[in-house]
Amino acid sequence: MQFQVESKPLQDALGLIAGIPGYSDRTVLLTALKTSGELRIECAASGSYIKIELPAKVLEKGSISIDGDYVTSLHLADQAIFQLKGTKMHVSSSKWSYELGVSQVDKVKGNRPSKVIECMNTISTKMLTGALSKSAIVPAIPNPNHGVRLVVAGDEFKVFCNDQFRGTMYKQKLPAEQESFDVVFKLPVLMAITGRIPDQSVMLGVESGMLRVLSGTVEFYYPTLQAPAEDVEGYFDSMDYKQASTMEVDVEGFVNDVRAASSIVSSIGYEAKLDLTFDKANVEVHVSSPHGEAKAEHVLAAPIEDERFNVKLSNKYLQEMLALLGDPKAKLSIWDDLIVFASTDGVYKSVMPTIADEQ
Repeated sequence: MQFQVESKPLQDALGLIAGIPGYSDRTVLLTALKTSGELRIECAASGSYIKIELPAKVLEKGSISIDGDYVTSLHLADQAIFQLKGTKMHVSSSKWSYELGVSQVDKVKGNRPSKVIECMNTISTKMLTGALSKSAIVPAIPNPNHGVRLVVAGDEFKVFCNDQFRGTMYKQKLPAEQESFDVVFKLPVLMAITGRIPDQSVMLGVESGMLRVLSGTVEFYYPTLQAPAEDVEGYFDSMDYKQASTMEVDVEGFVNDVRAASSIVSSIGYEAKLDLTFDKANVEVHVSSPHGEAKAEHVLAAPIEDERFNVKLSNKYLQEMLALLGDPKAKLSIWDDLIVFASTDGVYKSVMPTIADEQ
């Protein structure tokens, strides 16, 4: 077995696999295909399977298992030559040469998909990763099986996430109508995959409890969750915004002012409560404890008509929800018991509870 391959795409591919949660064993199967001039990289774990194909100059076909972490950490030049000699893989470039132990055992055998799932949906990689990143409250949810719901309905692409306290909704129009599906999955794994796919778009397919993600170079199968699909969109639509105090804020400035006032929480804990007082064109952020007191004032993007009012929020939840916005400006809608953050274009919304006044 002997082949020559570009070093960076190879190390990027192995780095992608290394970043997938649950892939603690980074042993990958390398297969050099002389007919097509490709290097196929495969790995499987926890019911999932990934395959990456790279162009390569194949001098002698073959297949071996190798520790992907070793190859990822090697200092290689632009081109790397792999040559199998007995039980050792010799890796050389213009500056370095290495010798790695390999195995003839195919650890992927028996874990490859038994059926190819047809991918009927094409989504922009940027749109998909953006939608998933705005649903990143999931790592804070105690239940490891809690999932994110991904929906394609006609020409709409939607992503929902919620726990018992918070919820997020991303809804964007697609260029054209596509095959509809509704699936729930674990967020960290799909984020790890889509966040490192170099292609501009990915294709998605769902069948028999399995999600298939396909791009020009990457193919990934992952089991979905058999969880009930909660109606997060219906919850947002049922809100009476006429009963809320609504305002527009400069996100970066507001976040900085909140962080400035809440910086005192380093001495009192991340679970501190924040007092936000809204007064026409300003909002005052206040936090106090036996260790000290801090205030910061933020000028709203546009004055509000409501009389001066106060709302109490969890610092932890507020920091997490503001971090998800990622837009220059946002709308805040505040009721007595909850607050909704929304992008000005209406694509993204999130909700969190307020804290009731202590009697």
